[in-house]
Parts: sequence; C-alpha cells; structure tokens
Amino acid sequence: MNYLYGYLVVGVVYGLSVWVLHKLRPRKNELNDTITAAMDKAREGQPFSFLEDILAPLLAILFVVTAWPLLIIINIRDKRRFERRLDDDGEEQLTVAAEDVLEQLTIQEIEQREMVTDPLHAAPELPFGHLHPVWVKFKQSLDEQDTVHSFTKEWRPPLSFYHQEVSGYVCVRDAQPEHFILTKVVELPLSRRA
Repeated sequence: MNYLYGYLVVGVVYGLSVWVLHKLRPRKNELNDTITAAMDKAREGQPFSFLEDILAPLLAILFVVTAWPLLIIINIRDKRRFERRLDDDGEEQLTVAAEDVLEQLTIQEIEQREMVTDPLHAAPELPFGHLHPVWVKFKQSLDEQDTVHSFTKEWRPPLSFYHQEVSGYVCVRDAQPEHFILTKVVELPLSRRA
C-alpha cells in the first residue's frame, strides 16, 4: 500500500511541476494567445458548466496522477526527436533535380493552366487562387534568361514513413533547376512506395 501512495505522490508532484513550469514559461505564440482570448470572451456570461468546469479538469488531473510514467516517456521521446531534428543539418530538404524537370512553359501558359474558377467564389479567380501572391513573388524572382518548367518528383519527407509525389513549376537558370513553387502534393499509395 505504501508503494501505491508513493506512486500517487510522485504523480501529484509531477503534475504540479509541469503546471508551475507551464505558468512560468514566457508565451511566444501570439496565435495561441489570440485563440485563448477569443475563447475567454465567448465564455463570458455563460452559466456554470459541470462538464467544463469540474469534470474535465478532474479527469485531466486523474490521468496525470495515474499515468505520469507514460507522460514522462512521451515527453522524453518528443524532446529527443526535436533535438535530433535541430542537430541534423544534413536533413533532406525538397530539391528539384534536372531529371525531375518536364516541359518548358511560358508564364502565360502557366497562368492559363492554373487559373482558378470557383463557382462558390471562395477562392479568388486568379492564377493559383489563394497562392497568387506566392506566384507573383516567384515571377518577380525570375531573370530575363531564366526559363520556367513543370516538374514532378517522388520523395520522402524527413521523419515520415510515407512517400509523396510533388508537382509544380521550377525556375531553370544556366541549365540548373533553382527555386520552385509547389502546386500539388499527393501521398502515394502503399503499392507505389519504395
């Protein structure tokens, strides 16, 4: 019975330490602050809710106190994965190679091909729709001697178990693919994965 009490005391100490560290850590994410403020504003004037005000926090505390070893393991695994990702300067980034380049197109052909026509008018009726500003930036980065080609490439994103087929347009400068814009990303079915 003493072991059970010790286990629960460690769980309470762990839960309190995580809560205190969370409260002391400076917040840098403005999006989270905006969402929290909006939720607080939406809850103003609402009556007391047993489910939200009592049951949910009680279940969360109970879970932390009883499952603290699992939470510690998950926390250590996530920190290691994050550190490995920071230390891995050689991590493969998506690049377009010469063998991925398909056909040369003019700017007008691409804009005609990628014109968005949305019957619900949710996307602007411009080339690439919501990505039009990215397309404009891509066009502004082109020099006079550059050509634009379509490309398709299969690749496996870092820390992923699946392969993707990505397509888009790439700037070819001095016969070498340079920067690109993605237009399509498709997860490949298991039968096509390497």
